[in-house]
Amino acid sequence: MALFHRLFTAFAGNKPDKKMLQAYLSLHTLTQSLIPELERLHAAQKKLQEARSTYAEKEGSSTHKLSLEKTLFIEEHFLRRLKLLAKKTEQRFDQAQECVEAEVPLSPVEQAEMGNIIILLEAIQKKLPENLHDKRIDTLNTIETTLREIALLAKKFYEEEKYARTLAASIHARKIGPLLRKIFDHSYQKAGVLVYPLRLRELRELEREANELNVFRNTRFGVTWTCWWRDTQRFERDAKTSLREPHVNVTIKLQGEKKSIHLIAA
Repeated sequence: MALFHRLFTAFAGNKPDKKMLQAYLSLHTLTQSLIPELERLHAAQKKLQEARSTYAEKEGSSTHKLSLEKTLFIEEHFLRRLKLLAKKTEQRFDQAQECVEAEVPLSPVEQAEMGNIIILLEAIQKKLPENLHDKRIDTLNTIETTLREIALLAKKFYEEEKYARTLAASIHARKIGPLLRKIFDHSYQKAGVLVYPLRLRELRELEREANELNVFRNTRFGVTWTCWWRDTQRFERDAKTSLREPHVNVTIKLQGEKKSIHLIAA
């Protein structure tokens, strides 16, 4: 799985949202500013390493290849993904300007992932050295330390992204019960709210499936009952809603998408 996979997947599955214009612009601007800085640092590392390598090889203590291997991630993967990110956020920004705001719902996954990536890139930006021309510092050591720290930040982000995707896939494959999925996918509008008809025995089955899903404690998946303190839920009339039928209120979140549904007694 490549870096920023979850955001690019969200881009592919959702139309651009006009409410995200500033986020698209911020992420694009941040990415565009980092690319030349990282290219400059990596090029400087190579040049300084090559200048030192001839003498070091004669002494039999060259670390030229080892040092470059430790920062290979920057050149081979990170810069490529940043360039793709810059391209895609520019496209999203341009497309979003042409959208009517009410056309598409805001994608919670896209919004969350963009926020996470902005935090990552801002942390990387703070790592960039400002005093490389100061003769009192070891320029090569400063550059290599910076690039290694940046690689570690990106690696941590990548591992968290990969873990979240693996866990989500596992939950999706094994722990999203069929009734839970059916209710989430086929709930419909009635009297201004989302509803789904349910028998009492199905309510008990839904409680079981909800418990299995909630065990994972994953922020992108979960079932929350309005009357969460009850061991078993029960259908009741609620004068505060537009529904006349007895019902149970539940909020279901699957893969970051959340729905509040009124389960009507069938």
